[in-house]
Amino acid sequence: MRHFFAAYLLLVPSLLAQLSASERCGKEIYMRGVGGSGKEIVALLDNGQTRVPATLTPCGSCHGADGRGKPEGGVVPPDITWDALTKPYGVYRTNGRSHAPYTESTFKRAFTMGTDPSGNKLDTVMPRFQLSYEDAACLVAFMKKLGHLADPGITDESIRIGVLLGPSDTLIRTTLAQYFDKFNRDGGVYGRTVELVFHDREGATRLAQWLNRASVFALIGNDLTGAESDVAPVLNDAETPSIWASAAEPDLRQPLKPYVFYVRVASRPAHTDADSLTAARILTAGLQRAGRSLTRQSFVEALESMYKVDFGGVEVTFGPNRRVGVSQR
Repeated sequence: MRHFFAAYLLLVPSLLAQLSASERCGKEIYMRGVGGSGKEIVALLDNGQTRVPATLTPCGSCHGADGRGKPEGGVVPPDITWDALTKPYGVYRTNGRSHAPYTESTFKRAFTMGTDPSGNKLDTVMPRFQLSYEDAACLVAFMKKLGHLADPGITDESIRIGVLLGPSDTLIRTTLAQYFDKFNRDGGVYGRTVELVFHDREGATRLAQWLNRASVFALIGNDLTGAESDVAPVLNDAETPSIWASAAEPDLRQPLKPYVFYVRVASRPAHTDADSLTAARILTAGLQRAGRSLTRQSFVEALESMYKVDFGGVEVTFGPNRRVGVSQR
């Protein structure tokens, strides 16, 4: 798999072109709590009394994919985009604390030692991350890009969605085209229309090549049976959200691949338009739940928030640790 992934990165440079190697490392730390070369990072909680893997408390879990914070449990994380952190006139917090603008060095002290530029202690809910010098530099490099990265396949006017189908799925193609045509006529997603790009379902290497050319925001597919262990890692590594109507053996190995969702487990391929239509309905519902400030991360979180949602008689539940929507009976 390591050799395949290296080849894959060469195939899809445009997916990663916005970030340098150090910035990509920083993104892994920010979003997943994983250090360079996949090494473990320790997070200290409760003023250093509790040690946990940073994968349980990554920066993005509280501050969001855009760095602007996600209120949760009465805690309102501050905006930590680089522009907000380095305002020349300093910052005044809602809790009355004020401090000077951050610099690279004082920001490193904030996430490793828990102090702001004026020496004030940060809130105790803020983890203190034990980072190497190299990982700390990577995180700072990524923070300077945070909030300024545009996801592929999305503009102010449209959202580009890939559809992967088998060569005999002509009825499904027609059904999906009609569904999204009506969806767009009804207003689309906050003024954006959905643009479909159809492509034949192929192996992992050709899929990577196509992703490079197509620049899609997300994917839907009718069936992944027989290619689960090859295709799911490609989609996940490319951070391309995908919803599959079915798979005989969904790739649910730990850690879960956060960008790959399955409607149901099925022993036989899902060659019916009803199965794929359910995947399309889930996708559009997720787009609407994600709101106007749509990103891939907010879309994934919107899918994870679905609990017993009825899609034409099919009840679907996803979650942070659940990637198959329909429970097996």
